[in-house]
Amino acid sequence: MSSNAQSVTFLDGKYELGFNLGPSFFLGDLGGTRGKGKPFVKDVNFPFTKFLKGIYAGYYPTEWLGFR
Repeated sequence: MSSNAQSVTFLDGKYELGFNLGPSFFLGDLGGTRGKGKPFVKDVNFPFTKFLKGIYAGYYPTEWLGFR
């Protein structure tokens, strides 16, 4: 059984090509908005949220080792 998400594999899965899209923000232990921290997305500071876009390539010489 196999699955692929936003990627394409070549030559029996040894090579992979994919892309990334979505929002990018920090939501850590320090919080994002002013004042007392709130749970999950209530603490996101939307003016500092940026749009993430990227591509990647990967090489997997064995089942347990990969380079991206």
